[in-house]
Amino acid sequence: MGGLCDGLSRALFKGRVPPCVWTFQRHKGADGYCSPQRWERRAGEAGKGKAIGEIALNPSVEHSTLREVASTLVHEMAHAH
Repeated sequence: MGGLCDGLSRALFKGRVPPCVWTFQRHKGADGYCSPQRWERRAGEAGKGKAIGEIALNPSVEHSTLREVASTLVHEMAHAH
């Protein structure tokens, strides 16, 4: 999924979508969500103490077309941007 996300970031957001954690989580009534400051880097990691966002897709997207999944990713990436 990283390649798709990187490509979408470069093509639509000039590569400016900040790094984030990609997860699959259930969220009632939503295909995905963005939580821009969800995680904090631990001691010893590059950028210690700096927050990193999360973009999650609902596992139910497995029944969606690639176009629908990409649309959800772009929507959530816009929140992160």
